[in-house]
Amino acid sequence: MGRRSSFEVFKDILKACDGEKKTRIMYRANLTTRMLNYYLGKLEEVGLIRVEEGSKIYRLTEEGKFLLKILEKLCP
Repeated sequence: MGRRSSFEVFKDILKACDGEKKTRIMYRANLTTRMLNYYLGKLEEVGLIRVEEGSKIYRLTEEGKFLLKILEKLCP
């Protein structure tokens, strides 16, 4: 088994992301802190996730939920 593609990493983060803090997402998606920060920044930048004010909890947007469904079909 080789490295994961970016699509698989995005899928793993989106799956782990709904209602969780960074540390939990990092462990569930099996990423380093540096990689997690990079990917979370990209996902937030394009509006697929958002951070709840004051709580640092990450939530999927409707677009993020839609993309997750597509990625689960493409990368089972």
